[in-house]
Amino acid sequence: MSTESPTSAVPGPWRPGPLRDRVHEALLDLITSRALPPGRHLVESDLARRLGVSRQPVREALQRLSTEGWVDLRPAQGAFVHVPTPAEAEQLGIVRTLLEGEAARLAAAAAGPEGVRALEELCAAGERAVAAGEADGAVALAARFHAKVMELAGNAVLAE
Repeated sequence: MSTESPTSAVPGPWRPGPLRDRVHEALLDLITSRALPPGRHLVESDLARRLGVSRQPVREALQRLSTEGWVDLRPAQGAFVHVPTPAEAEQLGIVRTLLEGEAARLAAAAAGPEGVRALEELCAAGERAVAAGEADGAVALAARFHAKVMELAGNAVLAE
């Protein structure tokens, strides 16, 4: 990882279960939130230090993330956050559109005033980030908005 990484607090591997699974989830959260953006070099010792764990669970998590397509392991170079190809991005967009449409339908039926208010607040914050030219902030807020829709949908399988 380069020194230009954000210095904000990093979510630690806090969920119950084996350490390798908690480290996997923490790294996946960092990748999907773009705190570790596509193309970023992932140095085991740096990740271990950020997460407060040894290198072994980080190594195991990187192997699993590689199998899942989130990380590219390059011989003699190390691990890198996967950069999606245009075809992968298009395919993901199609699937996401189908799933999010259903999630939105379920959320609309189940969300009460508090849920609607939370979505409105996230949307307004995202619009402010876009207007201020804060691309990373806008992306993070969009992810939070979509996660909230999934939460309001009340379907854990769909959210996964």
